[in-house]
Amino acid sequence: MDISDGRKDLFVKYLDHVRKAAYVQVLDCNGELVKKLYKKKLSDNLEGDPLWLFHGGELINLYSTDKNKVPTKDIDLKMYFTGDFSIPPRLFASAVKLLKSVRLSDVDFYSEAKTKAKETSLLRGFKQKLSKHKAKPGVNFFQIWDIGESQKIRMCASLVANHLKGTYSQLNLSTGQLRQGIERETMMNCRSQKWVDGDECKAFIVNTPYVTQVGRDNVPYDIGNDVLSNMDVEYEEEMDGYHIDEDFLDDLDGKVKAWTEDPKLKSRDQKQAYLERKLKFIRMKHQKFKLSTVVGVVLVYNESRGEWYMFQEGLLDTFIDYSAGHHLDLEKRYAGRYQDGSFPSILNKVPYSEKHKRKLGIMRFPSLTWLIYDQLRMLYVTIRGEYLGCDEHKCKWVPLGGGAAGNHEKYFKKLKGMLNSFETVIQGLHSGDLEEVQKRLAHCNKLNVEECGPLPFLGDLFQSFEMDLLRDRRAGSKKTKKVTRAKKAKRAKTKKETRERHTQRHSHTQTQAKSGKTRKSSASKLQQEMEMMNQGIYLE
Repeated sequence: MDISDGRKDLFVKYLDHVRKAAYVQVLDCNGELVKKLYKKKLSDNLEGDPLWLFHGGELINLYSTDKNKVPTKDIDLKMYFTGDFSIPPRLFASAVKLLKSVRLSDVDFYSEAKTKAKETSLLRGFKQKLSKHKAKPGVNFFQIWDIGESQKIRMCASLVANHLKGTYSQLNLSTGQLRQGIERETMMNCRSQKWVDGDECKAFIVNTPYVTQVGRDNVPYDIGNDVLSNMDVEYEEEMDGYHIDEDFLDDLDGKVKAWTEDPKLKSRDQKQAYLERKLKFIRMKHQKFKLSTVVGVVLVYNESRGEWYMFQEGLLDTFIDYSAGHHLDLEKRYAGRYQDGSFPSILNKVPYSEKHKRKLGIMRFPSLTWLIYDQLRMLYVTIRGEYLGCDEHKCKWVPLGGGAAGNHEKYFKKLKGMLNSFETVIQGLHSGDLEEVQKRLAHCNKLNVEECGPLPFLGDLFQSFEMDLLRDRRAGSKKTKKVTRAKKAKRAKTKKETRERHTQRHSHTQTQAKSGKTRKSSASKLQQEMEMMNQGIYLE
């Protein structure tokens, strides 16, 4: 594999270790929305009630047969407050102006009482403005904002304050397994494996990721573009990463340990609470940013070349649009949404386990037909080189930047994969026992098209919606072994195809010889992607 494929593979394997925790958070948050905000039960009709939605590769894979699934390196979550729960943009903008400014350095985030008092003072005008306006009886717009922000913050903080032991974990470059408990002093004692260009390398996950607001006010440590530039660490476009030296590595190690070994935050619960308090203030400061991202950091030591590399990737993107129902009609039609701003979607009841407790959660997924349209829209945009940009008053065609223009091959691949999966399940249905299917469908008597209708029926045909990931199946069962063998066969096939594609290997020396493509001081690809996502351009 080349360096770009190797980088992606690192984060695909990284995501495998945080996916379940993220899914559980989504289920818990959706349950909280149903109970606290909508005052309902999971068994009630939830049509029109906004819930957290999957987008991107995770969603595509749920609608894909095994052979058409694609490796994903991040989870893309979006919350659209639509219909009666949509806050009018002018009202929200006028309320945001009432948020008092604050310097983060002036706040003692270790003290819950002091932080709460300061928060109450900063929110007073904002809260009064939004609380005056009702979304529905018993629910005002401030309550909507408050629960949305709290959930976003909680999901991000939970991935930062995780259960991994030690400062680093070594990532097995072949299997993706983690060896925890690695420290800066023990890194060089770890065994290397063949990686890009056959070089002997070892990869380490920084066990503590950080949270960013489109590159601003990163916590619990900061290695954003400004920090890297000040330390003469430059972004390299070809590898979508950074060459780093021992001094930078020691500096990063000190920053991470200042957080992990903070004597005032000894337990995971204390760290979680501290992060939530601080992120609340950061979010008040940066309300114009709809996106908050948890960024994972991976360090690679190339033993063959005596070089260190650092890669960063968003593991979890959390996006909230509080005014999704008030977008222009043209924008809604273009995005394939309903008049109230919502998506054609399905609801699934999901059993899961958390802290040894059996629970039942709920997830809403955009429908397959909408997803196909959405990917077609992305293909159209990348070929055209322009996207439809809309504000509160008008829409216009805007040049597509950030390297997305012309990047249409990925959408051809995704579309063909989904259509092939669509054909496979329809053929399976056609050749199956339709009488048995008819009996099963007849049991769904709810007058709710998200649960009883053609779109959820289509979703039920895909085994991915069973979400075995959340069921805590015991390792070593026949089913688990069968899946493992299938994965190994798939992995072997992928490796073979990759070797055939990359017959000409490119070393770093060759890469650096290319004119104009060596070290650049421009913003990283990750930074560009976050800027575009915050603007509502959903091109990955």
